[in-house]
Amino acid sequence: MADSSGRSGLEILGYLGLFFVWWVVASFGGCSVSESRFKNAMRNEGLVDATQGEYDFFECGYGDVWVSSFTARRPAKKDNVDGTFAVQGTACCGLIKGCTVRWE
Repeated sequence: MADSSGRSGLEILGYLGLFFVWWVVASFGGCSVSESRFKNAMRNEGLVDATQGEYDFFECGYGDVWVSSFTARRPAKKDNVDGTFAVQGTACCGLIKGCTVRWE
């Protein structure tokens, strides 16, 4: 039996099944953030000397597809002396939302 668009219920279920499989693989497959997106996220946060780490499982939200841990240095001024201090966190990137940083 076909709906008004001419597709059968089995075909629609097949498409939904493929989408579900893609979503599971993308969400839990361990995809790290691409180098260009990682550099942009670090630059937007004002971080320098950023080093991208491995995939950081369970550190980001359900909508984040690409996840990477990182270490970097954050510029700081204290008592009128320029310097940096070390920071660690996770870069979380989604399909639509862009990248966010979560701090450890």
